[in-house]
Amino acid sequence: MSRAAFALLAAPISQWRRSVVTRASVAACLNKPQSFVAKYENGERRIDVIEFVDIASVLGVATADLLARIEPVTSQLRPSGE
Repeated sequence: MSRAAFALLAAPISQWRRSVVTRASVAACLNKPQSFVAKYENGERRIDVIEFVDIASVLGVATADLLARIEPVTSQLRPSGE
């Protein structure tokens, strides 16, 4: 998994680890099995944009706030001049 993809996954994961939300409650709110959440939490699966927005909503955080955490990581990965 690329560092950018990992950064995209890490933001919502770190958010819910700081909150009282459990993997089971996130899965239930997303109407998905716990294995769905576990796979992207462990980096075995990527999430798409719609899933990212849904997860942010479940966590009660704005997607823009999560993306703001990701931007510094992804900008470091870009070759200079871009």
